[in-house]
Amino acid sequence: MDYDLARLGPTEFEHMVQALAIAELGIRVSTFGAGRDGGREATFSGAVSTPDESSYRQWDGYGIVQAKTIRFEGTTSTNATSIASAVTSELDRFIATNGSDPERDPAPQYYIIATNVRLTPFPGSGGLDQVEKVLREHPVRLAGFAVWHYEHICRLLDRHTGIRRTFAGFITPGDVLTRLIEVLEGSAVELGPILRGHAAAQVMARQELKLDTGEITDVAKVQLSDVAIDLPAKGRYGSEVQTIQRILQCGDHSLRASHKPEDPYGFVVIGGPGQGKSTLGQIVAQSYRVALLQDETVSISPRIDAAIADTRRRISDMGLAQPRNRRWPVTIDIASFADAISENGDLTIVEYIARQLRNQAASVTAGQLVSWLAAWPWVLIFDGLDEVPAPASRSAVVQALNDLIIESRVGNWDVLIVATTRPQGYENEFDELRPERLELRSLTPSEGFEYGRQIIATKFTTDPERISALTDKLREASVQNHAAKLMTTPLQVSIMEFLVEELFEVPRTRHELFDGYYKAIYSRESRKAGRLGRVLRTHEEQVAWVHERVAVGLQAQLEHSGETVASLPDAEVRQLIAERLKAQQYDAGEVDRLSDELEKATKQRLVLLIPKGEDRVEFEVRSLQEYMAARWLVKGDAHTVFDRLSNLAPSAYWRNTWLLAAGRFYGSRDHERDAFIERLRQLDSDSLIGGFLGFGAQLSVELLDDNFASSVPAHRRSLLALAMTQSTRWPGPDLKKLARLARDAVNSGDQVSENIVLDALADGLDSTGRSHLSAVSILQHWKSDRNESGRFARSKLENIDLASRPKSAPVRQITIGALLDEYHQPAGAASKDQNGWKRAREVLDEIAVPDHSLLLEAVAFGNAELEIKAVRHASLEDPAAQEALVRTANKVPISRAAAPILLRRLLLATMQSTPRGHFLGATAFGDISG
Repeated sequence: MDYDLARLGPTEFEHMVQALAIAELGIRVSTFGAGRDGGREATFSGAVSTPDESSYRQWDGYGIVQAKTIRFEGTTSTNATSIASAVTSELDRFIATNGSDPERDPAPQYYIIATNVRLTPFPGSGGLDQVEKVLREHPVRLAGFAVWHYEHICRLLDRHTGIRRTFAGFITPGDVLTRLIEVLEGSAVELGPILRGHAAAQVMARQELKLDTGEITDVAKVQLSDVAIDLPAKGRYGSEVQTIQRILQCGDHSLRASHKPEDPYGFVVIGGPGQGKSTLGQIVAQSYRVALLQDETVSISPRIDAAIADTRRRISDMGLAQPRNRRWPVTIDIASFADAISENGDLTIVEYIARQLRNQAASVTAGQLVSWLAAWPWVLIFDGLDEVPAPASRSAVVQALNDLIIESRVGNWDVLIVATTRPQGYENEFDELRPERLELRSLTPSEGFEYGRQIIATKFTTDPERISALTDKLREASVQNHAAKLMTTPLQVSIMEFLVEELFEVPRTRHELFDGYYKAIYSRESRKAGRLGRVLRTHEEQVAWVHERVAVGLQAQLEHSGETVASLPDAEVRQLIAERLKAQQYDAGEVDRLSDELEKATKQRLVLLIPKGEDRVEFEVRSLQEYMAARWLVKGDAHTVFDRLSNLAPSAYWRNTWLLAAGRFYGSRDHERDAFIERLRQLDSDSLIGGFLGFGAQLSVELLDDNFASSVPAHRRSLLALAMTQSTRWPGPDLKKLARLARDAVNSGDQVSENIVLDALADGLDSTGRSHLSAVSILQHWKSDRNESGRFARSKLENIDLASRPKSAPVRQITIGALLDEYHQPAGAASKDQNGWKRAREVLDEIAVPDHSLLLEAVAFGNAELEIKAVRHASLEDPAAQEALVRTANKVPISRAAAPILLRRLLLATMQSTPRGHFLGATAFGDISG
């Protein structure tokens, strides 16, 4: 059988040649990893099995196996010349020249050259004779040699089933899924036709975007293959990469443990709300589906054929190479998997995938999938860890993933794993992967505009005048400072494009963006003819209330119960509508009639609520659910609203909802704005733990970054002053965002804002405590600036001792518990404080940190993205223990900063992951009132 060796990259070809050498020559063969191998992929010494087609019969001595690939084949003549030249060059290095020692030593007695090119066998004039002539006549005087060219390697692969199976994803020729029987063995072969049909169907099924205003505006629907884009991210060592490109590049290599891959076999894609994490996973999966089907010669169906062609075209337009290693893609919604595993604690990921495939009309068993996993390369995409807030559910999901990782490494599977999550609340749960983190960067104004332009061009493809007018309007919005800040994610750009299309005023804040979207859709829906349009026009208050009530109920229920499917039965929506109408004293007949009509609307679309399955509804995207929950949070008197926001302030799960609620409150209650900012200050001043962690300061940073209070300088300055108090705490990665905002303030030309920042930093530099560390950390971020912030930073840093420790100097380690114990002063042996301290000490004694740190080391430790997880232990959640820990940490000198820095992160992670929805009275869906 002929195999497609051209798909193998140099590394994979070397691995295959090494495996064939061991299979052919025996166990005396030693292989080498990637890198400078001295001109050899493998060596052997002593008697070995003589390879087929050798010029000699008995091989006993030192020999080399060398692999040479040609990525783009030329003619048979040029191929032979290239290989002959490469062989000559390699062997020349073993010959002494001009009296000098040879470049390589010892010289081989036997030599095997393996190549992926075809060498013609014509006696005297063929390419094979040309290469053999070089080997036979070279001054190194080989005792034996062999040429493993394309045809010979194909015969070796026919003979060695295990090696053929290992590289099947690369070398299977033509219609890969129908030729498996020629490549694989056992039950994995039976899956070929099944998975071929599944891949084809999924290419079409996965075309839809989560948010598509085309179905609302009666213009062309926007498909993934129309507007898919790669997104920039911060990768290893802070370098910027294109996310999909980076993942596909690593996927092009064999990731089997036996091949000792240098590339990671796991990625964690981290991005904020609406930043495109799930869509990136979709594109990765679609790329591999198209690769699997690329040599399909028979039409499947007109729609599927078109979807495959459109997807292939879009991937090419994005500048992405089609994957060479044709991995089988599977996307797992982590929230749905968490629900399934809560019902069956023994459920494995492979069993869940089999169930998922059966639900998608692909009849497979878990046993078949295990055979397929072992034989064929896969990519598993785990989407949405952040949508599983309940600790028990997250723990079960992560344990199942870790079990799969262990099985894959022990079983030598070629599996690439991609996971997505929001940054808030992510506690390095995927550490078992040893993943490469890809932190998505915000879109620049030009990138945001280009994405919006593609949406416009797709939606109005037959109306060039409309395209031109809308494109001009979107371009105008993208250069306005406040609007440009609302075009930093694909979701925001999609909404902004819709608002431009509907001629609404360009929003200034994220809340206004979502609010404008809701109003635009509501207006569009209510203008429709028929009874539903009239009902929407006359009952806007009730419809909005239902949206808010459903949203906050789902948010609270998911956090509290551990359930993860954010949808609600139609009947419960009807019940909510009826309850609201009854509370407003509609008569019984009107209640039944309106409830029936609005329930029927949910079967198609009720503004932001869309159908899920046959009898449930959900929000289009999670950010819209959070927007509607935010509207509910700010209903009621100011005292009630402030209590809700204060209770939810520490939560990572509620953070996006909190920020949207703050924007709505500020925009609608002018007379309560000062009180709102004062309540933010109280978050940090009303308790010892609040002062230590600084949630009020953190939220101020987030609000400023959200363009909050942009039209009221006094309130922006108040928030800036509160944000700068973060520089009085033990430093953490959150200082990076503060440094950016503070830089903008210093360089803004607003003297008051500049003084707020510089005075706070000057005070920190004069301090001998933790404020000094944080001030130096901020200045380190500024030192390369070319404006006022940079000048200030350089002038201050030149007077600070930033000496580094000699590399040979040892760094003594100590546990956090032991270090803090040196500064702990108990109130009494039987006190509540002492009991809490003992319990916390047990946890902290398991975590070691550097004992003493130089200033620069402490700053670097504070800035580092440390691989830590929240320690979910009652001792760290106990208020008495927290106070004891904080009081003690505040006594530690900055020379021993690592312990309090890490303690603050542990307490932050604990507080951020603690469920808080019960403060809303939302322990069950029906308990929320309002």
